Amino acid sequence: MQRRHARDAGAAVLVVMLLSPLGFIAGAQTNAGQGVASLPSETQDPGETWLGVIVTEVLVSEGLPLLLAALSCGLFFAGVEVFDLWRERRAGEVARLHARIMTALQRDRLLKDLPVTPIVHPPLWGKSGGTIELRGQIPTPWLRYAVLRTAELEAARHMVAYRVDDRLVIAPFPEAWAA
Repeated sequence: MQRRHARDAGAAVLVVMLLSPLGFIAGAQTNAGQGVASLPSETQDPGETWLGVIVTEVLVSEGLPLLLAALSCGLFFAGVEVFDLWRERRAGEVARLHARIMTALQRDRLLKDLPVTPIVHPPLWGKSGGTIELRGQIPTPWLRYAVLRTAELEAARHMVAYRVDDRLVIAPFPEAWAA
């Protein structure tokens, strides 16, 4: 019960704080638009007029900059959150493409024992082409072509524009590796 009362009281204070400056600002603008300084009459309390002007000046000089600072901080943090989500999505796409290439190389019985490592570099900007770097040693040029073709096909199936960077070295394996 006390929490509800405190919440209701807090909401009422917030509403008064938000609506009060609007009334003071509107009153200050109508008085300023008359061109004649409004003098307190006998029916008005002179303290009310000056109090309204002081509150208006304080709200305009300190309240609006604080409100703008709070809004800009909120926008900044929202932008950081959007950037983090974009970066996570991009890292997930890179990991999926890397896994697809490795799986395709492991499925082929001729390529599964080759020491080939695909390294996927995402594009720098938007949908421009990224790079798939293939590193390792291959015993023959035909197997090299098969590895390159497999990586290109998986990138095409992933429907992303990637360029395959060939860093494969053709070197016959020693007999100990072949066994």
